[in-house]
Amino acid sequence: MLKVLSAIFLFFVLSASSAFAQGLPSISQFAVNLEIKDDQAKEGDILSITKEGLVRSTTAYDISTFGVIVASPVISVEPRSDLTSAVASTGVAQVKVSTKAGSIAVGDFIATSDDAGVGQKATKGGYVLGRALGNYDKSDGVETIPVEIEIKYVDVASGGASGGIKGFLALISQPENFRNFLRYLAGFLIGAATFIGAVYAFVKFLTNGIVALGRNPMAKKTIISSMVLSGFVIVVLAIGGFGVALYIIGFRGF
Repeated sequence: MLKVLSAIFLFFVLSASSAFAQGLPSISQFAVNLEIKDDQAKEGDILSITKEGLVRSTTAYDISTFGVIVASPVISVEPRSDLTSAVASTGVAQVKVSTKAGSIAVGDFIATSDDAGVGQKATKGGYVLGRALGNYDKSDGVETIPVEIEIKYVDVASGGASGGIKGFLALISQPENFRNFLRYLAGFLIGAATFIGAVYAFVKFLTNGIVALGRNPMAKKTIISSMVLSGFVIVVLAIGGFGVALYIIGFRGF
């Protein structure tokens, strides 16, 4: 009898917990209160970052996809005002979608569309907002469905994120990203050349100094002084080279 009562009690506890949890927003929903430069943007709209600021996405598979406007995030930062809205770039959010590119099923990737702020099923490689957690198959109109936000480049044909050449090319296709790539590449090459040159020069001077000491022990002090001076010059040049490399990539902390 005691076992039966315990089972019944456990059943009611689990049922109540499940019902209560369903009424709460996702604990993974984190948002930032940001100013929206689009007075038509509302809850569920997908936003993109532009030179003017955050606006509703109007380009399919937009590389500048930023996030979604949410109504009641679990956690939000930055002060709220009449000009700001809570924007989620991660977690689960209700997102406006249409069947413009086909019916949406749970697990489908959702990308931006040509309709302002509205998502669609991703049917080709490109940047996506995330994965659908709900179904939508109505042929007309726009509805909201839960979407797990994870903005990234996806090769839909293979069903996964592209980490190879396609993803790299897509990443640097934006002018700003391409400029950053060139800057980091230049910094890396200068840093690598400085390191290799410093090591080679140090080994070369050290070897020549040891050979000179063996051939002319009487000039020991002069040779050692020359080696110390050469080492100092190498260190100064190396620091200068690394400084240039760090400056190129944008580091200003030194």
